[in-house]
Amino acid sequence: MTRKIIELDTRYFWATSFDWQIDWRGNAGQPGVTGAGQVVFGNQPRWIGRVDFATFRRDKIRSWRGVIDQVYGRYNALRVKVRDPLRPTWAEMGSAYTGGAIYHGDGSSFSDGSGYAQGVTAPILETASRGATSIRIDGDYLGNFISMGHFFSINDWLYRATGIEGRGEDALLHFAMPLRRAVTPDDEINLDATCICALEGDLEGASRVEPADIARVKLSLVEWVGPGRE
Repeated sequence: MTRKIIELDTRYFWATSFDWQIDWRGNAGQPGVTGAGQVVFGNQPRWIGRVDFATFRRDKIRSWRGVIDQVYGRYNALRVKVRDPLRPTWAEMGSAYTGGAIYHGDGSSFSDGSGYAQGVTAPILETASRGATSIRIDGDYLGNFISMGHFFSINDWLYRATGIEGRGEDALLHFAMPLRRAVTPDDEINLDATCICALEGDLEGASRVEPADIARVKLSLVEWVGPGRE
């Protein structure tokens, strides 16, 4: 199956609450007489996302329909910009940048009026194999401000930090969800995290229009980890 990937910016659609949890896909064994239990972990844990959005009005409803109609239920996938509200701010990282467009040196923009954007990224310094739960990064790129609980992604695979040791080029970042793919010094972590997801069900994202032309939308997402994922 060749899936098309549709972009979904949760900030543009006024996301108001987030819940991203790892489904370890464990299977319980038979209960023991001692009160102990057994759990067999699946070999493809995945993220489950629940996102609520603010009330949509006419233009936003139409935009939302345009996104959802491209997904074809569970057939295509979404590249979801997580937009974690607890992501470190530029000020916390010691930068004067505020997140707006960056224009050319003479103040001009591109022909469509847009400018450059600065990513919240840090380079990976050493190769790490699939299944690793720590990588070495240059924390100076983030003002050494990444810490436990922050989301980040690598090539659209989502992770969450569980701790960090050291600073600068001595920073060893620990995280949950073991590496899905091997990484090299050509890769980087991105705190503007993204995750490739499918809808949990074909009818997800329904936008029933209510009186006064408003709609309230919720979305349940399942990370795409199966065949065909690069």
